[in-house]
Amino acid sequence: MTMEATRWIALEALLDEWNVPYELVDGVELSEIQTKDYSQVRNSEHRAPKENVEQYALQMSNGAVFPPIVLAANDHAIIDGNTRAAAARRNGWTSFPAYLIKPADGKRARAIGATINMMGGARLSSIELEACASDFLDAGFVDAEIARRLGRTPEWARKFRKRSEFTARAGEHKGAAQIRPLVAEKLADITLDAPLNAVLDAVAAGRVKKLDRPWADKIVDAVRETRSERGAMDAVAAILDEITPTEQGAPPKLRTNQAMARTMKRAEALIDALSVLDVPLVDPLAGQYRDTLVRLRGVTESVLDRMPVVSDVA
Repeated sequence: MTMEATRWIALEALLDEWNVPYELVDGVELSEIQTKDYSQVRNSEHRAPKENVEQYALQMSNGAVFPPIVLAANDHAIIDGNTRAAAARRNGWTSFPAYLIKPADGKRARAIGATINMMGGARLSSIELEACASDFLDAGFVDAEIARRLGRTPEWARKFRKRSEFTARAGEHKGAAQIRPLVAEKLADITLDAPLNAVLDAVAAGRVKKLDRPWADKIVDAVRETRSERGAMDAVAAILDEITPTEQGAPPKLRTNQAMARTMKRAEALIDALSVLDVPLVDPLAGQYRDTLVRLRGVTESVLDRMPVVSDVA
């Protein structure tokens, strides 16, 4: 037994927009379908949840119509439809309707999978979402398009791009791990490698205990005002000489304690909880509180950015 192929108009519109060749076939042998990481947008633990498979299998057995699965044409690697394929197998089916598509590469395949999921699939985790955003960046999409495809705001996409640029340029530098995301977004505006490395060197060497956003703003502004790399290096050196642990808000010999660590964890948890504000709100009642919550997130990030680095506690 199998399911009759029905056209997926929204998917076809997406593939046409991206100039991705495709073919809709009545049935692909389920035994030929492969699960490969290169084409998967979800982490393995989030693919085909058991409870969803059972629900889909019951609905299929009662005649419910599901959209075709989406496969890479060359090797039948699954791009979208893990749960549908698993449910069909559970019902003893041997084949299932499928779109065979020809994306240019794995990054484009994952970008297609991410967009399909945002059309109506289960919400992506924050890690999966950022991995998708990276694929979109590598595929050459602009911030507005990334935001639209992933259901986020253009500001979220812009900040992610900045953090990605910083990570790519900082590479394996030891100082990069000590830079907070808000500061990384700002330091990405330093277009010259030498002054950026000078900042990272100072952080790694302990000259700067914790670089906060105001100091990062000052460094970036100073570099922009210079006309040469040598001038930029001199400007950065002068500002780094100004920065002291006291001015950073952290006494030089601060004793780390469990209360401080717990406070930081709670602040970070609050920022994570408020991250959903980047998703467009459609509920008018929820929209009334958006501005207040956005300000709360900004204040929390500012406070956290100024707190000294402390050790984790159990």
